[in-house]
Amino acid sequence: MAFCTTCGANVQGSFCTSCGTPLSAAAGQQAPPAPAPAFQPPPAASPMGATPVAAAPAKRGLSPLVWVLIIVAGLILLAVLGVVGAGFFVMHKVHQAGSIPS
Repeated sequence: MAFCTTCGANVQGSFCTSCGTPLSAAAGQQAPPAPAPAFQPPPAASPMGATPVAAAPAKRGLSPLVWVLIIVAGLILLAVLGVVGAGFFVMHKVHQAGSIPS
């Protein structure tokens, strides 16, 4: 027995008894076929029943904390070099002025 593809009711004759859709129109409005499921390969068999070992995550580089520590150490080094350089500059100017004998 035929059925209506619009409402699913049984069809007698050329029209649906529930919704009144003509049988030829109901046949033309069939739902598109469902898409085929994506291919999924079967799981690989482990040799001798061994359990698979999870792969180690790939290294991404240095952590953000390490980068912050490197930057802070670099700034401290620059500050120390600046203070030492300023001290030598002041000593040089004092020496040029003649306050300190050579």
